[in-house]
Amino acid sequence: MAGATDLASVHLERAGWRAPLGPLVWHVTIDEPCSLPLDGPERGVARALLARIPELRITPLPEAAMCCGGPGSYATGQPEHSDAILARKFEHVIATGADVLVTENVSCLVQLRVGARRHAPQVRVMHLMEVLDAAVRAAGKGPAA
Repeated sequence: MAGATDLASVHLERAGWRAPLGPLVWHVTIDEPCSLPLDGPERGVARALLARIPELRITPLPEAAMCCGGPGSYATGQPEHSDAILARKFEHVIATGADVLVTENVSCLVQLRVGARRHAPQVRVMHLMEVLDAAVRAAGKGPAA
């Protein structure tokens, strides 16, 4: 089963997904789930999809592949370690100046939303598909806020 499972971004890329994308006047940074192979081609796919969105500003996230501290039961089983990892992740997020932190992993999404509430309430945490949906909706309507 795992061999037949793709990230949504990889599936869209392989399928040659093209949709009209409207402008998003957002500043984003991208969290790369630590579950992705460090040298795997999957690492650049989300960024490539986001780069298609007009007016979207993408700033690289230092240590983007570093764990967010939330996989499996880690956050509940070792909360002190998890919190320290999450705090470090958000130091990097804040340093980018981004308004939006994008991830593609649902476990990371949950953990990063907790982190944003604690460390950076001004940062919106969104799944990649939420951002792409906003760009599709913005097509022909002008920039989304």
